[in-house]
Amino acid sequence: MRRLVLLAACVTGVAGLGHPAAADATHVDPSMPFDHMVVIVEQDHTYDSYFRDFAPDRSGQRAGIVGLADSYVLFDSYFASSAGGTLGNMLDLTTGGTHGLLFSSKESLTALSGLDVPTVFDRLDEAGVSWRLFDGGLAAVDPAKVADGSYLAEGTAVPASLYRAPVLAMRRTWADPEVRSRIVGQDQFFADARTGNLPAFSMVLPSPTDSPSQGGTEGETRLLSLVNAVEKSSQWDDTAVFVTWDDGGGQFDSAVPPVGSGLRVPLLLISPYAKHGYISHVEHDHLSLLDLIESRFELRSLRSQPGTSPSFDDAFDVSAGPRAPVVGTGAGLPPTPVGTSRQNLQTVLLYAIGFVAAALVARAGWLRQRQRAL
Repeated sequence: MRRLVLLAACVTGVAGLGHPAAADATHVDPSMPFDHMVVIVEQDHTYDSYFRDFAPDRSGQRAGIVGLADSYVLFDSYFASSAGGTLGNMLDLTTGGTHGLLFSSKESLTALSGLDVPTVFDRLDEAGVSWRLFDGGLAAVDPAKVADGSYLAEGTAVPASLYRAPVLAMRRTWADPEVRSRIVGQDQFFADARTGNLPAFSMVLPSPTDSPSQGGTEGETRLLSLVNAVEKSSQWDDTAVFVTWDDGGGQFDSAVPPVGSGLRVPLLLISPYAKHGYISHVEHDHLSLLDLIESRFELRSLRSQPGTSPSFDDAFDVSAGPRAPVVGTGAGLPPTPVGTSRQNLQTVLLYAIGFVAAALVARAGWLRQRQRAL
């Protein structure tokens, strides 16, 4: 059926990705070349930190994130929509606005706890579109502490997921069993991809991420494993994977952002209909990506001025039909999936123990030198 729809699209031309006029539409827009959409959100990189002098190499020799850009589509004019941090940008992406909450803090968390604004997940439910939020840090979130406000207390540690996925910090989320059932750990993503059961819309917040603060290559390895899981899935032929970064994380970027926006961050499109080794120069941001989600699944807009974002059409080519995946490689990339959340936690703990031990040894050496000097 998908191939027949695509053939019709090739004859008539792929329609623009504007918002539908009907507010109560409940079916997907058949003009777009994918039935399933996966949005993976990484952390703390600007475009320049990965791709400053990037030029596509179609030989297939380069690995990792750069290899994904070689094989699929890279957007070089995609910006964080908010000049704030993780929280403001993730609110933009999932609710259509920051609601005055730009940075992660106890004050923001307090406001977020009682925030009762519609989210993209509410709109998907309203339209009868299946979805799941796959969060690699979900195990650290205690729903009871969200519900009773314990996380708001001074001195109480706050899981990063409450800022990376603001819907998790809203008390109303945990009061709805149907919503709770769709919020799962990242291991479920691998299981769903393997069995061909990915929902129509997936948002994935990986752990570990590739944030420079986490160090090492584990974050990039995790990202490749998520993409590989889709490429090896029976759902590959009708899936579009978008990989972006929440904000620049304080890193340098040479592009001057639009007024009111944050720094330029990478956006990758991995799809059987994505152009090969293509760089899109069309200007987009996180709100553009939200507009695309709403347009693809014909959702009511979360924004006061819907339909203002430019199209993503230039990144797709449906004329030749779906192409085979280019499965990513990386140094030491194990078979998909790459470890469990428990194994990742153990790795982090080992690094932490090693760091503390090294610090103690260094301090002991410094004390000995000081004693000798005295």
